[in-house]
Amino acid sequence: MSFSSKYMLDILLGLHVYTYPSQNNCFNSECVEIRRPEGFVVTEYVNSINLRELFYELQKEGRVAQFSRDDYNNYCAYVVKKRNIDSFSLGQILRKSFRCKDFDLLGLKDAHAIAYQVVLLRGCRDPRPSFKVVYEDASFEAYAWFCDKIKPVLMHDMNEFNIILSIKSSSFLEEFSRTINLLREHNNQFLNFFGYQRFGSRKPVTHILGKALINEDFEKFFNVLCINFGKSPKGFVESLEKLICSLELHDIEKKLGQLLKHVLYGKIIRLFTHAYQAYLFNRILSSIWLSIVETKNIKDAFHVLKKEYRYVPLPGYNTQVNENIRRFLDEVMEIEGITLEKFCLRKLNQLCFSGDYRDSIALATNLNYRYNKNELILTFNLSPGSYATILLREIIRCNPMLYT
Repeated sequence: MSFSSKYMLDILLGLHVYTYPSQNNCFNSECVEIRRPEGFVVTEYVNSINLRELFYELQKEGRVAQFSRDDYNNYCAYVVKKRNIDSFSLGQILRKSFRCKDFDLLGLKDAHAIAYQVVLLRGCRDPRPSFKVVYEDASFEAYAWFCDKIKPVLMHDMNEFNIILSIKSSSFLEEFSRTINLLREHNNQFLNFFGYQRFGSRKPVTHILGKALINEDFEKFFNVLCINFGKSPKGFVESLEKLICSLELHDIEKKLGQLLKHVLYGKIIRLFTHAYQAYLFNRILSSIWLSIVETKNIKDAFHVLKKEYRYVPLPGYNTQVNENIRRFLDEVMEIEGITLEKFCLRKLNQLCFSGDYRDSIALATNLNYRYNKNELILTFNLSPGSYATILLREIIRCNPMLYT
């Protein structure tokens, strides 16, 4: 039995281990596939409301918020169905179309999926009851839910997933059943890694860009960002690559400082460093788990993880940890060749990242499946911040490019 992953993409993203061992070491690399976006549907639950149901209710009945001139400077919440578009671009299109000051998202949903989510817009000069965009193979449709003079409390309760796996290997079902039973035996718990889409699942380099920023290595940042300049698919908004890659190298630092003040690009640039922090988290959690399961069975390993390593750091300049975690943090930081002090970017307006802490354990609820011909339909719920692709990774054990 082995806990280690053999896949280069996993290793690149710090996903060195699985929660549960595989008796066969690994599955057939081509065992399963998800036909995206239709085979991957995610729905936010907000304030105990299923947004997929709310979306179709608003669409069918036309029961959308009404607007007046007084709505300028107000907050307006839109329920959106998106297909093959990233959440940042979605928010930016609505912000620009409605002439808003800013937008907020409760979570970043997988770009290559169908997702029902809420977008909160602030200070819109031209809000509309509904809005629809279709662009090549991507689209979204938005309906106004409500507007309020004060920022509303939107509680992101959970995400519901409906995923269709196309089975390509007859040996898959036997190992799938074993893994599902193992999950259920341990209350559907698994390691709370950051998933593939956190790093850009089709071009997983955001953490590499983040490390370049932390090291203030603007030449490497430029080279990594621009290596495929002109080859990336065109999107809804002017890409960061277009703004950066046409510059001379000596102008990059100044341009990044300017873009940090931009609503969308400032968020994207910060996202690079957050992605690197997520990568470090994955590395640290991988090391912790591997050290525990060397001497403990799964049940006892979860007990140790909950007792001694429940919250694992996303390293930043203000990170403080106990001695149990310190040795793993120090080991990873030494391998990476960085220090916590580097998370204050002196050359970028003293932009600092204080760090955070994340639960080491994720829990799937309402996990069910059914088999239909050559398809396996999976449904489950996860807390905000936990990744469906990480649960799929535990269950499938094949090439992650087939399901990310």
